[in-house]
Amino acid sequence: MKGQNVCKNHGGAAPQARRKAAERILLAQDLAAAKLVELMNDPNVPPGVQRMAAADLLDRGGNVAAHVLAIPGLGGTDKPWEVLFESMLGGSRAESRAQRGVQDREPPKWLTDEIAAAEIVDAEVVAEEVSPACEACGAQFPTELPDWLDAYPQLCRPCREERGLPDPGRDGRSYPAGAVQQGQSNPASRVQGGPAPKGGSNHPKRNGQRPTADLSSNGLVTMEEALGQLHREDRKHQRRQRK
Repeated sequence: MKGQNVCKNHGGAAPQARRKAAERILLAQDLAAAKLVELMNDPNVPPGVQRMAAADLLDRGGNVAAHVLAIPGLGGTDKPWEVLFESMLGGSRAESRAQRGVQDREPPKWLTDEIAAAEIVDAEVVAEEVSPACEACGAQFPTELPDWLDAYPQLCRPCREERGLPDPGRDGRSYPAGAVQQGQSNPASRVQGGPAPKGGSNHPKRNGQRPTADLSSNGLVTMEEALGQLHREDRKHQRRQRK
């Protein structure tokens, strides 16, 4: 390493060794400058070595010659690529044709009139998404769903209150199982023009569990009554399994 007699693997990379080496190099600057002066003034030294010694002395003293690349036609702070693009993209069509020796023709009158009468609008057409509407009255729902809903409901609040239906669940469904009077049609199917589904007839099994109890024979029930009925059916099912 510079200023040392050992390598970095044998103590040369230690902080104290580096500091000592820097001190030795700093103290040797005067000796190095004196040696350069001696080489520059020695008549037995070749002229090339004398010139290099003189250049090193000037370099160490801060007298460095400036090396600037001058390009003809460029002045100031103009960048070559900016001048190139300006020459390619600048100017009008008439100026370009005049430089090439091509005769410039006037545009036809009909084109000039159309350009003058046209209304050019710099805009971008964006298709706006239309939010779903109520299936009964057609009222538009808000564009953003509230935090407690993952999907749009089928009916709006006034239509649900008119039919005596509870608020929709998180999935947006307004007609839970068992909430249809016996002998009447489902309001949702009446809006869509289809028959009312029979509660509990085609209920799928979830994760191997038994189907939900049929509550359609009890008339229009509330959520609390439906949960109580399901709880009683579940207790009966457990007692039958114990027997």
